[in-house]
Amino acid sequence: MSVWDNLCQVLKGLFVFDHEEDFPGFWPDEAVLEHAKRDWQTAQKLFDEASNPELIDYAIYNLKAAEKRYMYLLKQLRVDKYEPLGNTSCHEANSA
Repeated sequence: MSVWDNLCQVLKGLFVFDHEEDFPGFWPDEAVLEHAKRDWQTAQKLFDEASNPELIDYAIYNLKAAEKRYMYLLKQLRVDKYEPLGNTSCHEANSA
């Protein structure tokens, strides 16, 4: 695939979602995380194939942004899954 094909896929992925009808009104956390992972993988492919210096700058920016988004969502999913809303931190419990 060429760089332009990958760029078109990235842009298409931003506007068209797979199985959109399966999630009326919201996306489960796992689906959002999987979408972010695919965005990150696509950004990696785009970076690998970029040859024009201007596209390399864009590819680096896009790759870093996709990676940060994926890592943030992964961290949030872990926090939400393993720390129920009713729990308080040790610091908050000691100050009460």
